[in-house]
Amino acid sequence: MLARRIFPLLLTCALAAATGCDTLDGAEFGNATSALDSDAEQLAEDDSAGAGEDEDLEPTLLVQCSQPVLCDAMPLHGDENGAVTNDASVAAYSDTERCVLESLARGEPALIQTVADFENATAFLDFALVGSDAALRQAHGDGVDVGIWTNNPYRCELRPRDYFQDCLDNHDPGCLQPSNWVERCEDLGALICPE
Repeated sequence: MLARRIFPLLLTCALAAATGCDTLDGAEFGNATSALDSDAEQLAEDDSAGAGEDEDLEPTLLVQCSQPVLCDAMPLHGDENGAVTNDASVAAYSDTERCVLESLARGEPALIQTVADFENATAFLDFALVGSDAALRQAHGDGVDVGIWTNNPYRCELRPRDYFQDCLDNHDPGCLQPSNWVERCEDLGALICPE
């Protein structure tokens, strides 16, 4: 049972290790909380009390929902202060960046994952597109100082589709900053997977 709860987080960490990236603006991730400190005792109690039970576990991360994944995780880059930046000297989007922008322009259901590696941590910012005008956004990660952490999901308004089409037509490094993809976000408190 413990393995079923930890596996998705370990898979997420393994995916982070497989992608090369720099740093990310910590403001994108809000207040991280340590799942290891707060949940380790509860997991042990659940395993001993429910040994042999096959219960359906509710997802806690957007990556555990059944949204289609159309693109590789998009690496986010940062400066020496940890702020997200994009290399303005690059004249074209990478295949992954173009795939992400095309998905955002279509506005069809999909999961978009961004990843940033810090010196002692990896952070993800996931977006589940739930229509042409809305997305769920959730940050999570793992760090030496805080352990595994998960922030509450937010429901956000997607920028208009023509914004993303303009990004595709006119290369703009600012289009690759996830904070520019959404506006008017509301904390949901708990994850409810999009249908």
